[in-house]
Amino acid sequence: MRTEKVGRNDPCPCGSGKKYKHCCLRKDRRHRRPARTRPVQANPQGGLASVLTQLRRMTRRVGRRGQTEQMQELDQLMGLAEEMAAYEAMSDEIEAAAKTLEEYRAEFEAMVGKDMEVVDRTWRLFSEERFAHWRFTAEDVYRAFEAVGYPPQGRIEAEENAEVTVAAILHLADGKQRMRLARQLVMLLPEYVDARRYLDAWLIQYSAYLMIDKPGQSNPFLFMMFYHGYEEWAAQIEDQQDKIVREMGFDPDEIRASGTSIDELEARVRAELADPEKKARLEALYAQHGMMAAQVEAEAWEWERNAMLLLDREDAARLYLSEEEMAPWVPALVERLAPRQAQAERALAEGRTEDPAITDAVSKEVAEVAREMAAAVFTPERVAQLVEELRAYRRDLEAAQERQAAISAQGAIVSLEEVPSSEEVPLLIGICFVSLRALLVGFSEEVRAELE
Repeated sequence: MRTEKVGRNDPCPCGSGKKYKHCCLRKDRRHRRPARTRPVQANPQGGLASVLTQLRRMTRRVGRRGQTEQMQELDQLMGLAEEMAAYEAMSDEIEAAAKTLEEYRAEFEAMVGKDMEVVDRTWRLFSEERFAHWRFTAEDVYRAFEAVGYPPQGRIEAEENAEVTVAAILHLADGKQRMRLARQLVMLLPEYVDARRYLDAWLIQYSAYLMIDKPGQSNPFLFMMFYHGYEEWAAQIEDQQDKIVREMGFDPDEIRASGTSIDELEARVRAELADPEKKARLEALYAQHGMMAAQVEAEAWEWERNAMLLLDREDAARLYLSEEEMAPWVPALVERLAPRQAQAERALAEGRTEDPAITDAVSKEVAEVAREMAAAVFTPERVAQLVEELRAYRRDLEAAQERQAAISAQGAIVSLEEVPSSEEVPLLIGICFVSLRALLVGFSEEVRAELE
């Protein structure tokens, strides 16, 4: 064992010509065995670890007597200090591993360019048991979704749901946590390099880099840690939903396999809920399963939001108001739009067939009239009629195998089942708006035809 003091950047005493830190430093460290009675000052690194260990033991003893928030915070700080000391002790090994990985940069970059290959390797690497203690739990995922919103239909795999997925991940892994995770990942590099798992080491290093340099992004490691929690959350949701479905006397597997129509399911659900005892049991089950209830509520809101998308479909004209229903509101609309008529005529005279400012102003005026109309036109009886029209529309969509549109129609029905006030329901305002817009377009086309 070497006894003379050699600086990390000094030439290695073995005569290799390399710096000590790149040559025999790690080997010498492995052979050192400091005596237990050695003073702290004589071995700063070993002394720091000793002091940290004693402090951690003290905080745990205090914790057993009645742990306070302060003691918990101190315990966390001690853990962080121990980790930083371990990181410092490994700095040369980490540096050497990173240097070795540079030889495989081109191979890693080539793999990143192959989507399926990098996804497969990421999945296999971060599914290893050694990463299990970093994974988010179902409770973590639930907490994140409650904070940032739920992905439509509870699916994070869909590309259009990437934004909410990233928001959920970053909600759970704040800046300080990402820095700590990056440090912990980098400490794994020597192990994976020694095992010649160079591409896996690159994935680890790349994830650590993104956590530090791109704090507003997700990365392969964080996504996989989140995905494991998401799968656990989804499994719990499905299990809880199945319990409720069975409580209602249905077989969930049979429903999934049979392709039962929404109409049939709705009729069976209403029949079951007519029994006060069953309804009470269901309410108790919902109260017991807050995670599932929150997801179902979020999905119901998503259905209602999607209901508005129906109005953009050509075949949704069957839901529009009749000319007779709109007739009393036409004078008020004409009066509101009169100032815009002069603007439109000037724009046409100047050769501007489309003016965004005028279009926006007209839309705002139509929306104001639509809001007033909804409160007056949609009486309880008229809402009931609309619900029946929506049910017929939904059946036609199902027959055409337009499942997503049929679900949107069901969302529209749900949004109208308990209407506190017609003026508060966006769907009813939307129907009035598109009905008035269609009327204006028709009138405009008639005028243009006369002028030609």
